[in-house]
Amino acid sequence: LKQIGGGIDSKQFGTVYEWNGKIDTPFTSRDWVFIKEAIYGGALPKSHAPSGQGQSDFVGRPREKEFLYDIVNNRHNGLDVDKIDYFERDGRASKTNESNNLKFLTDSFVGRGRYQGIGIDEEQEFLMICYPHKMISPANQFFQTRKRNHEAIYTHKKTKAAELQMVDLLLEADKHFSMLMSTQLDDPSAFPVPSSFDDFCYEMLPISRAWMHPNLFLRTDDTIVSLIENMAISSGNPLGRLRRLINDRRMHRMYKSVFEVELGELDDDLWGQSEDVIANELMLEQTLAQSMRGHKGSGDEGQLNGDQKQQVLTRADFIVDKREIHCGRKAQNPVAQMRFLKNKADKVSLHGSPDKLPLCGELETVPLDTPRSFLR
Repeated sequence: LKQIGGGIDSKQFGTVYEWNGKIDTPFTSRDWVFIKEAIYGGALPKSHAPSGQGQSDFVGRPREKEFLYDIVNNRHNGLDVDKIDYFERDGRASKTNESNNLKFLTDSFVGRGRYQGIGIDEEQEFLMICYPHKMISPANQFFQTRKRNHEAIYTHKKTKAAELQMVDLLLEADKHFSMLMSTQLDDPSAFPVPSSFDDFCYEMLPISRAWMHPNLFLRTDDTIVSLIENMAISSGNPLGRLRRLINDRRMHRMYKSVFEVELGELDDDLWGQSEDVIANELMLEQTLAQSMRGHKGSGDEGQLNGDQKQQVLTRADFIVDKREIHCGRKAQNPVAQMRFLKNKADKVSLHGSPDKLPLCGELETVPLDTPRSFLR
């Protein structure tokens, strides 16, 4: 819990400090496989799986404990502690938190449920995390929260503008600044550093490769932007577009969203095109429009006033962002993939052996507040 709450320490993860000062490592190789499987949300891909593992076999925990895989990344319906955590976090930050999602922790239990998983031809019985019948409506609201958050917070035009501008800033910074490999612990102020040094004796790594080394990756938090800004201000080297992006960010001159288009079922051809292809077509249309305006403006009546200036756009000025917004399971209703205890009398068997646990059923009646469509 300390590792989760305080951030993972790459040197201490998986160790327990005893009172006598002795360091013990309680994790076995099977535990490590279980951690990977729980995060991945299924059996590991063949390239990362232990030798002899079947395509759909869990290795970390036996069949009677398969419900443990529903806690972090729920493979059945997507309701897990990860979503509960960031719904609570983002709801408080944006002042939109209206429900008590912690009820999904206190009211849940382990039961038997029949479910047809991904890549499975027929229904199978699983030991899975189930809920009482009264949680159907809160579950419906829970998954709609995901869709609302994406519309109002995560993919809002101002959020996306700041995000895309930050991506460009980091890409430009990667050309000018690096990370020191061997002096990170001894000299914390030497991060990042200019990439061009004469007679530099330490190995350096581009910022975009920090993920290759945990001790460097842990330092690429939000403070890296301020560090890059300070380095750029004090640098005497010509930084080109990076300096302009930093100035725009400090002056709150963010990218502008020109328009949004919601595609329907008849727009599959456009949706199938890549973002680069769409941006190139927009650039072509812009070039043709500028050419037509220039042709019409060749006469006296079309001349611009002295204080007017026609802006010429380039390909770098166009960013196309395709996205889907849904409740967590694409076009499917995630609540229909949950299992609920219908009969309160079955609660008496909740503490029995796995084969004696109650059989929980799927959604029978759709709540009135269920959306007509789950995917945009």
